[in-house]
Amino acid sequence: MDRWLDRLLAGILTALWLVLAALPMIFLDRLAALFAPVYRLLARRDRQRLESNVHRIYGLPPQSHFARMFSRQVFREQLTIALETMRLVRFPSRARIIGFDELEGRVAAAEAAGRGHIMVTAHLGSWELCAYYAQKAAKRPLHVLAKPAKRRFLTKFLDKLRARMQVHVLWTDRKTLVRDMLGALKKGESLGFVMDQKPEGRQGPRVPFLGIPTEFVTGPAAMTIRSGCPVIAIFCVREGCGQYRLLSKTLLGADHGETDETAITALFADAITDAIRAYPEQWTWSYKRWRET
Repeated sequence: MDRWLDRLLAGILTALWLVLAALPMIFLDRLAALFAPVYRLLARRDRQRLESNVHRIYGLPPQSHFARMFSRQVFREQLTIALETMRLVRFPSRARIIGFDELEGRVAAAEAAGRGHIMVTAHLGSWELCAYYAQKAAKRPLHVLAKPAKRRFLTKFLDKLRARMQVHVLWTDRKTLVRDMLGALKKGESLGFVMDQKPEGRQGPRVPFLGIPTEFVTGPAAMTIRSGCPVIAIFCVREGCGQYRLLSKTLLGADHGETDETAITALFADAITDAIRAYPEQWTWSYKRWRET
């Protein structure tokens, strides 16, 4: 039964993707404006987490006028970016991109060392387009870590979507994950981490993030130490209808010699914090990011 349901849902999702890809970009913006209030109303748990996180970071009570305005803006921006990403994954040449030349220069400098490089990013703006342009700048395979979705059809759909962008997914449940990551870097390829979610299981390094001590996953820093590869922070943020800006910064050069996992994680967290503060409405505030106290 589950297999047939997965096939049905996969077919519906693929059909929806094809329909969205055929719509004019300006129509997607208006569609998001129309459905964002409904999305916000129905996604009660996401809205509550957003309000809790905004209160934690900015000290704004959920009932305040600014908090309500910000919540509406976040839901609309997230829906707009999701719809535009679905279209631009199919037709990437129709996107207007700012900052690609700068990213390409940073990647070229990292690759000059004759080894692979690590890219870190967050759930900010369009992280799917971020992966596409990171791969395009590197001109060689990009491997990104991702956790399988709860439904198999969604995992397969995302895998198909990313493969279309020439992005290879390393699912985190695979037994050979560490070996595969190191192998990619040794071949001179790119390895990407989306590292702003709360670590599962054991605690990770606790470093300042958006002004408060926050736990992070250990993987990016551990792989940085083990490989000695350069690290670039990259984000893809929306600036208008079909227009996106790539924000990039070299965090560590080749043969950096850094061995402190906490210090490296703090460096990465600072880069993510700066990007979120510049485009706060585009971060996924609805994550259960901090442990309840």
